[in-house]
Amino acid sequence: MPTPTYQVTVRRDGKFWFIEIPEIDGATQARRIDEIDEMARDYIASSLDIDPKSFELSVKFELPEAAALHAEAAERLRDAAAAAQALAADESRAAAWTLKGLGLTFREVGTLLGVSHQRAQQLVVTYDGTMGTKYDGTLPGGLTTLDLVDARSNAGRILTVTTKPARSRGLKAGSSRLT
Repeated sequence: MPTPTYQVTVRRDGKFWFIEIPEIDGATQARRIDEIDEMARDYIASSLDIDPKSFELSVKFELPEAAALHAEAAERLRDAAAAAQALAADESRAAAWTLKGLGLTFREVGTLLGVSHQRAQQLVVTYDGTMGTKYDGTLPGGLTTLDLVDARSNAGRILTVTTKPARSRGLKAGSSRLT
């Protein structure tokens, strides 16, 4: 038999947290946010005469409108960042694979992409032959297919990498160009 779950809605009300339990048409309050679970369980258990550990709670916090707008914007931006990071990883693998296919060594690939030669090898080995395998044509944050196509069409012309002085590896500081 599945464990029952009670929906609990919580919002700040002055100095207290107002806890509403619509399934049993009840409400209670807590002084601190860490007391919400205990207070809701006690209320439900005493109202229904059941064990407080015999059910689950699904707690939903109602934020003030201004805070909710900011929280939603932050969530959308996190989603956009995760999607962009996944695409960047796919493009790094594709770039490493392409450079290696041109006959460059892993050290050369690493230098051009700004990663170690070991990481360059990992990028080549994990490349599966596709670009953006998880890309469905839309991204949060305003990126479009056209933006990505433009970036890719320019990437084949000139790749400029500026390296930092690396005394221990004997590399010269400056710019490298691949045309």
